[in-house]
Parts: sequence; structure tokens; C-alpha cells
Amino acid sequence: MILVDAKSACLLGFLVAVSGCASSAGKKADPGTDPQKQTESSKDAPKAAQAQTSKTGWVEKISICTSVKDREPEGEGAEFTSVSRLYCWTSVRPPSVPAVIKHVWRSGGKTMSTVALKVKYSPSRTWSTLAVTPGSWSVDVVSESGEVLSTAEFTVK
Repeated sequence: MILVDAKSACLLGFLVAVSGCASSAGKKADPGTDPQKQTESSKDAPKAAQAQTSKTGWVEKISICTSVKDREPEGEGAEFTSVSRLYCWTSVRPPSVPAVIKHVWRSGGKTMSTVALKVKYSPSRTWSTLAVTPGSWSVDVVSESGEVLSTAEFTVK
């Protein structure tokens, strides 16, 4: 059995109660998971760089950033100047593992790159990187079945 924190339980729809999700507060993640994976907070990133959590609850956070250090995004934003490479960092909680998600990088409506990412644990953090040019960009997080789980939009100047 996997125990999750109140926020995650609400997102995944595990709890249905009149009092909300308060009954799950204080529960910890399964000891077999990486404790650092439990520390993500969507309020830390600029709102414009975040996408809405999907209806499936897979994607906990998506962030466009200038680097990844210690498996965490750095230099998060929605508008970037004088950069040649960006990262799409994603925190996911697939309903079953192993799973595969894809980061589909688009610019000007054209697909520039599709990166398949293996997810071995739930929850998990993963990322892809791409050399970018000035323009309007987006990255879709796509499930194995082709469902767009979340999208991040950003601009490179």
C-alpha cells in the first residue's frame, strides 16, 4: 500500500469525503520512494511557467528552466533571453509503473523534437532538454496512449 500526502491524494482522487482531504494529512510516502520526490511545490515556480494538473492527476508539476541541479529545476520562467538551451522538468505520478511519457517540444506550431522518457517509479521526476531559438514555444507531456497530460508555454527572445 502506498500512502500519499493530502495534496497528492486529492489530486489523484483517492479520497472522497464530505470533509475534504483532511483525513489524509500527515501521511507519508512509501519508504521505498525517494524522499526528495515528495518536496515539490507548485507554488514555488512562476505561475506563467506552470501548466494545469491534468484530469488524470499524472502531472504534478511542469517547469521550463535553464538547468536541473540535484534533480530540481533552476532558472524557472515563462520568458527567456539569451539562452541557447532549455529544460522541461516534470514531476509525475503515473497510476502504474513502469510507464513512458513523452515531451513534445513545439515552436511556431511545428514539432521540433519528441523525447520518450521512461518512468520507473511513482512519484518520479524526469526532464528533457533542447537547443532553442527565439520564438514562441510549448512542451506537451503526453502519455503512452497519446493523451496530452499537461502543457507548458514559454517564449525565447
